[in-house]
Amino acid sequence: MKLRSLFIAALMVIGLSPVSQASELVRSINSFDFLLDYSQSMIGKEDTVRKSKIKVAKDILLRMNNAIPDLGYKASMHTTSDASFIPYGEWNRAAMGEKIEDMGTTFGLLFRQTLLGDKINSFADDYRAMERSTAIIILSDGHNNENYSPVREAEVLAKTQPGLCFHIISFADTPKGQEILEEIAALNSCTIMVNAADLYEDQEALEQFVEDVFYDDLMRDALLLRGINFAFDSAAVNVKSQGILDEVLTLLDAEPSVLTLQGWTDSTGPSEYNQQLSKRRADSVKAYLVKKGIPANRIKAVGMGESDKYDNRTPDGRSLNRRVEVVLGE
Repeated sequence: MKLRSLFIAALMVIGLSPVSQASELVRSINSFDFLLDYSQSMIGKEDTVRKSKIKVAKDILLRMNNAIPDLGYKASMHTTSDASFIPYGEWNRAAMGEKIEDMGTTFGLLFRQTLLGDKINSFADDYRAMERSTAIIILSDGHNNENYSPVREAEVLAKTQPGLCFHIISFADTPKGQEILEEIAALNSCTIMVNAADLYEDQEALEQFVEDVFYDDLMRDALLLRGINFAFDSAAVNVKSQGILDEVLTLLDAEPSVLTLQGWTDSTGPSEYNQQLSKRRADSVKAYLVKKGIPANRIKAVGMGESDKYDNRTPDGRSLNRRVEVVLGE
C-alpha cells in the first residue's frame, strides 16, 4: 500500500477524515446550480475558439456534468431566459445531461435582453431553498443592458445567504463584461474563476475546475485534519488538536513532500481581521509541528481567511470553518 494510502487509513482510524463509500473523494459542497447566460450576446463567437459562446457553454456544461463524481449532490439549472430550466432536486447525471443536450444554441431573430442582474435577483428564493454549502456556477460574458446590476444583486445574495458561493466561467469579450464578472468573483473568498476557452480546449483544466468546486481528493490533495479546530477568536492549538497532531507526526515525518498548512476562520467579524487570524492559526500549527521535530523548511503556513465551506449560520458550521487543513505539496 502506498504511503498516502497508509496516511489516509491512519486518519480514518483516529476519526479525522471520513470518506464516501470507501472512496478518497469527499464532497466539498452539498448542492449546485448552473446559471447560464442565455442572452443575445452569447450567440457571438468566443474569441479564442471561434465558435458561438452558447455552443461552447453547452459543450462545457455537458462535459462538466460528466466529470462530476457521484457523491450525492442536489442540483438545479437556471438560465436568463428560463427561471427553472432544471428544477432543484437530487442530481441525476443522465437526466441533466439529456436536458442540456436538448438545449438550443440558435436564437434566430428573437431578441433576448441581457438580464443577468434581474435573473440573479429573481432566483434568490430558489437559492435560499438549496442545501448548504451551495455553488452557483455562472457561465456568462458579463453583458448586462437592463435594469438591475448583476454585481449588486450578487452582493445581496452573498450577504444574505451564508454558505452560497459564486464560481465564474468567463466568456467576457469586453472590458466591461470582464469587470462585472471579476467584481462578482470578488464577493466570495471561495470563488473559482476561469476562462471558458481554457475549459473548452483543455479537459484537464475542466476536471481541475470540477475538483476545485465540487470535491476534495483526500488521497491526492488535502488531508483534512478535521479535528484541528479552534475556539472562537483563538489561534491556540488546544489539547484535543495536539493529540490528533501527535497521532500523525510519524506519518507526516515520513511523507517527503512539503506540507502546506491552510488556516481558516468562520465569517464572524471583519474580513481583514479574520485574514490575520487565519494566518496565526496556520503559524501555531506549524510551530507545534516544528517543536515536535518536523523541519521548518518543509512547512508552509498560509492564511486563507474566511471559510464558508461549512454553514456559518450554525454553531457546528462555524466551528468546522475555524480550522487548519494540511495539504501535501505547495
